[in-house]
Amino acid sequence: MQYRNHNILGDLDQLLFRTGLQYNLKSGQACFLAGYASITSRSIGEPSSTFHESRLYQKVILRQRLGKIGLTHRYRYEQRWIEEQDFRTRFRYFLAFNIPLNKKELSEKDSFYVQIYDEIFINGEKVNESVQ
Repeated sequence: MQYRNHNILGDLDQLLFRTGLQYNLKSGQACFLAGYASITSRSIGEPSSTFHESRLYQKVILRQRLGKIGLTHRYRYEQRWIEEQDFRTRFRYFLAFNIPLNKKELSEKDSFYVQIYDEIFINGEKVNESVQ
């Protein structure tokens, strides 16, 4: 669950509930997930103007090492049904670098690290569901 506000409290931006089934490889280097998300969003400055989105998604997370730096790649494909809009899809790619600061391994006790990450979103085409 994520609860986001335009201001500190009481000014809803987005309420997101996400669930799914996940399978992890024993090696820990990959996991696979299929899930559902229910999202309520509100435009800034319009307190009574909320809209709902239902989303199915599939996700793959791959982990690798680059020297002592841990890399995480997340690929997510979403099928989105947004209230009063056409069906649409979206592909997301997330890359994170986990850099240990005081230990050689991130998994060591009392280790501190810095995480640098970014994510790109690629919107698919809108699909008109009405039949002509």
